Amino acid sequence: MISPGELRRARDYVIGQLEMTMESTEPQMMWIGEHLLGYGKIYPVDEVKKRLNEILPSEIRAVAREFFRPERMNLALVSPMKKDRGLLRALTA
Repeated sequence: MISPGELRRARDYVIGQLEMTMESTEPQMMWIGEHLLGYGKIYPVDEVKKRLNEILPSEIRAVAREFFRPERMNLALVSPMKKDRGLLRALTA
């Protein structure tokens, strides 16, 4: 569960990073180019900030449930262990 404070801090961080980035000309041009290529239109920074402020914890949970599904996950393990010692059982439990 995402607490209101955690969501506020994350939102403030993203918006702050966006505002600082857009203080320079080159990132502004990258913003325009990426939006034109990726979306076919330019989303104004203020519109993106407005939408970020509208995001609800339930929306984040819905995306997380879709993204973090067991059939989509992979694991790589590097270890000096000679035998798995129950590791496979622990990972599939």
